[in-house]
Amino acid sequence: MPRRRFSEGILFGELYASVFVVLATLALVLSGGRIFDSAHLSYLSYLVCCIVGGAVGGVVFVLVEPLRQWWLGGALMGFLIAFPVIVVFGIPMLWSQQTVAEILEIAAIPAAIAGPIMGVVLIDE
Repeated sequence: MPRRRFSEGILFGELYASVFVVLATLALVLSGGRIFDSAHLSYLSYLVCCIVGGAVGGVVFVLVEPLRQWWLGGALMGFLIAFPVIVVFGIPMLWSQQTVAEILEIAAIPAAIAGPIMGVVLIDE
């Protein structure tokens, strides 16, 4: 695959992640700085997760994009994108409390629910 495709995928992932950065910043301001306390995650860690998660999601999107041709493929594509992105957020949030295997299991649940829904929305008919 051409490098340009990966660059575009990473850019798309970062643009998508920037929405979550804006939402988190608003939540941080509105909560008086307490929003990340219960997640065991600092604001800086969250920003790093958004950057890494966006890049990972963008690269995975480029790799599995041919699946967008079919409904089932779109659902699988959504899971394959959501899973590593959720793992990126799960590691700093759960590292002190869970093993890596448990983090992967925990990430699989929301990825299996939200990923296919988002993937079907992205199918290319």
